[in-house]
Amino acid sequence: MLLDYKAEVNARDEDFKSPLHKAAWNCDHVLVHMLLEAGAEANIMDVNDFWFILQRHQDFYDSLFAVCSNSPRSLMHLCRCAIRAILSERCHRQVPLLSIPVSMKKYLLLEPEGIIY
Repeated sequence: MLLDYKAEVNARDEDFKSPLHKAAWNCDHVLVHMLLEAGAEANIMDVNDFWFILQRHQDFYDSLFAVCSNSPRSLMHLCRCAIRAILSERCHRQVPLLSIPVSMKKYLLLEPEGIIY
């Protein structure tokens, strides 16, 4: 009935759950199909999805929060900044030519590792 009056199919409650989340939780396949046909987004996340992502990438978020807590940056990070500043626009051409381990080259080139220094 609410869908007939153009109710918002992607509305969220305080836990960011949509009507589609609740229909799926209650195993109401008829309502799930109705909501999807009315344009409900199947990929939106709720609080449970956020906690799953946070746990899955815990090392990254721990490092992010550590960096954002006004603590001094690591010596390794400061050295990387100095090297990148010296190489400037030549950085991506020159770093691969250095006689250093591949992991160090990746670090200098800022390739994602899963943690922030």
